[in-house]
Amino acid sequence: MKECNFEDSLEAAEIACKQHLERKLGFKIMRSVGVGLPDEAVFDIGHLQTGEQMGFSAGAFHWRAQLDIYRRERPELQRCIMRLIQSFPINRDMNADDELRENSNVELFRIALETNAVGTITRTEVTPPKATNPMQTNVVSILFDVVFRARF
Repeated sequence: MKECNFEDSLEAAEIACKQHLERKLGFKIMRSVGVGLPDEAVFDIGHLQTGEQMGFSAGAFHWRAQLDIYRRERPELQRCIMRLIQSFPINRDMNADDELRENSNVELFRIALETNAVGTITRTEVTPPKATNPMQTNVVSILFDVVFRARF
């Protein structure tokens, strides 16, 4: 496990998870905000998922993350979804030799265990930078559970 200070632990977890997703999907993912391209992906850790942790001095935290994938071609988007499903959950057995756990502060990274964690593929319009007309593209949102260490 890679140690970091408490204040940097959320950012370190977000970066590690984003990089892990990039390795699995084979393309670059933006962090927090996209640039408006019809073929891009945006990842961020959004909110504390387990609020009971605020009642004591926790060493690890459970947060909810989201990946939004935009692709002009629906079959390409469907392949991205299936690659992710095949590659998760990460470290489900808490193995010390798990790549993500060994090289970051992330203890568990998985597609959320809830209905609609992999959302419906919908159509949307995206206006790329320096373009005047919007482009039709497909988008899906995928929810994740992220458990990371903040105190070592």
